[in-house]
Amino acid sequence: MKTVLFSDLDDTLVFSQRGLYSHGQKTIGHVVVEERNNSPVGYMAWETYQILHDHAAKVFDFIPTTTRTMRQFQRIQFPQIQYNCAIILNGAKILIDGQEDMNWTRMMQELVLQEEYSPSQVFQQVVNTFSTLAGVRAVHDADGFFTYVVTELGCHQKLETMIAAIAEDYNQMYSRQGRKHYLIPRPISKGCAVAEIIAHCDYGYSFAAGDSILDLSMADEVTEFIVPFHGVNQGNNAGNMKRTCEKGSAASVEIVCTVRDHAVCSDSNMTK
Repeated sequence: MKTVLFSDLDDTLVFSQRGLYSHGQKTIGHVVVEERNNSPVGYMAWETYQILHDHAAKVFDFIPTTTRTMRQFQRIQFPQIQYNCAIILNGAKILIDGQEDMNWTRMMQELVLQEEYSPSQVFQQVVNTFSTLAGVRAVHDADGFFTYVVTELGCHQKLETMIAAIAEDYNQMYSRQGRKHYLIPRPISKGCAVAEIIAHCDYGYSFAAGDSILDLSMADEVTEFIVPFHGVNQGNNAGNMKRTCEKGSAASVEIVCTVRDHAVCSDSNMTK
């Protein structure tokens, strides 16, 4: 039975230049995996890229698991890394061979519409409250599933507190990741999508990795959950959480090495 890695992208496997610098790392030794307006904006450690290139879909399955929208996810380019499934929009959509699993999408749409407040109501409230405030750059609707607010660098604590309060009032999960503040309906989680994929695949051992509070739901669905050293400092009830020794993109190398070594060892034991 195969090993699988469900991994968050941003600040787990993929880093901005600013993100690398914050960990004392430079773009040298990294592969550009995302461009915007013909300029590089996303980097992956070369060793991480090489391990995924050599082993993903061969020794273990790699399933990108991100809060990005479809458009944002499609900006990520690592064509030499093989994967058959991906989870986007924090679990609201599952892609199989690049195509949306419409049964899953419709089920998630039905679930969020059963909530007290619909995504459109939350979005409108956030627009009305924050779109003209100093420090707010934009308010976005994420494909009709959730809302996120983009603030200026170093936005003041009061603004973050206000956004978190709106999230609580509207029963949304709140998470800040850099300049982005997410308000996500509680039925939407990466963990739900991970459970759906595992239920239909014969995996012997499952890993998940992620740096933020939005990734923690995956811990309850997998054998082992890995948090980068720089990631969220919060435990889970499953007791299967481990933290890397390295931080930044070096943590991504440690994550994929752990998965590769486990998968290779498992294959070796099965052939004896």
